[in-house]
Amino acid sequence: MKTKLQDIALLAEIVGAVAIVISLFFVGMQLKENTAAVQANSSQASFDSSRQFLLGIALDEDLSRIRQTGSADPSSLTPLEYSRYSTVEYSNLIYYQSIWEQRKAILDDEFVRMAEACGS
Repeated sequence: MKTKLQDIALLAEIVGAVAIVISLFFVGMQLKENTAAVQANSSQASFDSSRQFLLGIALDEDLSRIRQTGSADPSSLTPLEYSRYSTVEYSNLIYYQSIWEQRKAILDDEFVRMAEACGS
């Protein structure tokens, strides 16, 4: 009787271990899907933000003129126009630097995965 009870306990332990491995596999799959969804949402948010920024400039005739003039000859701008021009350009630079950093992190992760897949 004691041996039969030990056999059942051992079987239950094995089944429990298999169940844990299977559940960890599914958690890993869900984590991967979630990461992809977060990256897609982050990309969409970046595109939306960029679109809003560019539309804001395009729809503001004065700011469009200042950017065009400033890009061609910044010295021809008044001090106020130059301040607006440099602020918009600095804002644009910060925005694209942020996007670059986000993409670089993603590319670094992909590079690591590719290197691991190649056995490096």
